[in-house]
Amino acid sequence: MADFTESIRLNPKSVYPYNNRGRAYRKKNEPVKALRAFGEAIKVDPRFSFAYVDRGNSISSKRSILSHYSISPKPSSSILDRSRHTREVPRPIWR
Repeated sequence: MADFTESIRLNPKSVYPYNNRGRAYRKKNEPVKALRAFGEAIKVDPRFSFAYVDRGNSISSKRSILSHYSISPKPSSSILDRSRHTREVPRPIWR
């Protein structure tokens, strides 16, 4: 990890050290840290597709780790509050 941090310090605009640090965290079964690293890579270069793929793999591995230990993630209240996302649609008047 120190090498990736040093590489980021030397060239903060390069996406590769951020992404590789995320892969190293994922390999160490630290998916939350991996997600942060992939998020940083996406901020540096939003067109870097490997960061999106690796982030998706980390989300998948995080879910499998949580299900292995029978831990369910808490749902976000904004997801449960559908009233903000729905609206009344007027019925058509047929004559």
